[in-house]
Amino acid sequence: MEAEKCDVLPDLSEPLGRFRQRLREMVETCRQKRVRLIFVSSVTFYRKDLPPEDRDIVWGGKLADGRYLTERGLREGFDLFNQALKEVAEEMNVEFVDLSPLNEQPKLFYDGSHFNVEGARQVADIVADHFLARRSGNRW
Repeated sequence: MEAEKCDVLPDLSEPLGRFRQRLREMVETCRQKRVRLIFVSSVTFYRKDLPPEDRDIVWGGKLADGRYLTERGLREGFDLFNQALKEVAEEMNVEFVDLSPLNEQPKLFYDGSHFNVEGARQVADIVADHFLARRSGNRW
């Protein structure tokens, strides 16, 4: 028996607000301690037209009422939190590494949001490129 699925996200305004506030607190703590902080976006292969063979490795998204978010709903949730992360990075002048070019590539994941070896290699390449593009004479 398959669980009931739902495309509609619950109201995320409160969790997104808490997320933004905690990000700002993290930025302030890192600044006080003189720690370089870099935000990195989350990546997923969820999308509204996910082929059946890729749906087999998708999990998560259980709602309070027992239904599960569809791949479309999960993707919308990921996108909202990534947008909040990017907005706080811009607002507080924090470096941001955008991994969105890796979205929607099932061959890079062993489930809907965790990288396999090839996915991890591509993340490492993107992050390394970020550091190399910003290197200077100091240790950062």
